[in-house]
Amino acid sequence: QSVLSGELLADLMDEHRSMNQQMAYLQMSENAAEWLFAFLLIACLPALAEEFMFRGVLQKELIRGLGAPGGIVLTSLFFALTHFQPLHFTGLFFFGLVLGLMRHWSGNLWYSIGAHFVNNATVFISIKMQEAPIEQLLTEREAVQWGYTIAAFLVAGLGLWGFRHILQRRGVQPDNRYY
Repeated sequence: QSVLSGELLADLMDEHRSMNQQMAYLQMSENAAEWLFAFLLIACLPALAEEFMFRGVLQKELIRGLGAPGGIVLTSLFFALTHFQPLHFTGLFFFGLVLGLMRHWSGNLWYSIGAHFVNNATVFISIKMQEAPIEQLLTEREAVQWGYTIAAFLVAGLGLWGFRHILQRRGVQPDNRYY
């Protein structure tokens, strides 16, 4: 029997629906105060809190114990699992890898916080700009859209290559303090 069956899968899907309800509320916010509050709650706070927790604490300790590859991969796995979004697990895992590499290569947590914020802000603004109800958008797009997925991986790969190239030109070396 699969681990993701029965009650556990139902609980995960309930959490996914709860997040969708929050997004629907976001889409309905009309005044500037509600919009700003939602923006802080969805774009800013998670970027700060999650990056401090995952890349600032967990990744640093896992790299110390397992080395850079194992620490970054395991932190990315925990990052994806704690979002409780089984339909988005793969994307969250690879996004966690991108953030982990940025943190490791630069030695600076602010790069991963900035990238995480840009991701969250992009999702926030794109949902806010949609004309269709969020429930309709989510049910129409639940299946993996491979064209978008491949494009996202290519953009992320090119972005990481460019980020690494810029750091190397500036003489910044990977953060090797923890292994």
